[in-house]
Amino acid sequence: MDSNALIPLHYALDTFYLLICGALVMWMAAGFAMLESGLVRSKNTTEILTKNVILYGVACVMYLLVGYHIMYSSPEGGILPSLGFLIGAEHAADVVAAGGDDAPAFSKRADFFFQVVFVATAMSIVSGAVAERMKLLAFLAFAVVMTGFIYPVQGYWKWGSGFLNQAGFLDFAGSGVVHLCGATAALAGVLMLGARRGKYASNGQVNAIPGANLPLATLGALILWFGWFGFNGGSQLKISSIADANAVASAFLNTNMAAAGGRRSAGGAGRRAPAVRQGRPDHGPQWCPGRAGGDHRRAGHPGGVDRGADRRRGRRAGGGWRAAAGQAEDRRPGGRHRGAWPGRHLGPARRAADQ
Repeated sequence: MDSNALIPLHYALDTFYLLICGALVMWMAAGFAMLESGLVRSKNTTEILTKNVILYGVACVMYLLVGYHIMYSSPEGGILPSLGFLIGAEHAADVVAAGGDDAPAFSKRADFFFQVVFVATAMSIVSGAVAERMKLLAFLAFAVVMTGFIYPVQGYWKWGSGFLNQAGFLDFAGSGVVHLCGATAALAGVLMLGARRGKYASNGQVNAIPGANLPLATLGALILWFGWFGFNGGSQLKISSIADANAVASAFLNTNMAAAGGRRSAGGAGRRAPAVRQGRPDHGPQWCPGRAGGDHRRAGHPGGVDRGADRRRGRRAGGGWRAAAGQAEDRRPGGRHRGAWPGRHLGPARRAADQ
């Protein structure tokens, strides 16, 4: 059979795979909303849920208007991108059918959908960090800037063939482009806003602020675990060849092992907490973001490394999150919330050190 005759089938299969993975990542928005609302006080639940729904809409609109063009239609090897609007025309059928190295492998609309859910994920990291300490309108105003300009510009540096890509920087599934970008913005917000009211007494004592609904937070963490298979596995972008299918399977397995290792390590570190030593397991604040820390670290290159190394690196990232969160709570005026910035900073940073 002529290999060109299979091109439409490959194109359709890879487009469908990208759309399904994008839907998995979009489902992570529900996980973020549940995790965040479960770890805040009940009086703030309504605003947290409203914020998470609106930020997804803002991310979709801003990335459609300007973000996608900034990220993927700018000169190669540059630092400053070009400004433009909308996605552009879909791939013509004859261009796809012609084949060749430069032929598109999947629909441009599918690529946009897969990319925009990454944008919303980066903004959700900021949402978790500033929960209970930032007004809704101010947060949404920053979301416009973050999703329309900040994220696309730094995304262009790597994924849009900017200067970092030309320098050989490696980021397969967003360890730096998505998670470190969101974590940096989150850390800046936390340092500017300070701690939540009532977190620290006048004598410096740290006051615990327990979450309102740990079952909801746990469900959110499991949804994030599930959605991460689309995040890392989908970043292969194709599945229609033997090599791509094997790479996708490896990414799924590595993602699962990293999350399992991160959850185990954070849970082990959590056992040293006073509440656990007294026989009262402190579940949500330790284990839920610790699992995420393992997956953040894995996002740098989810197809590489053996299973045992994946588990160990996930455990180090999860344990690193626990240590950083404890230090932030005890010594920093910002305090931690939902483990947003420690998990995102330590996961990508330590993963980059392994390259």
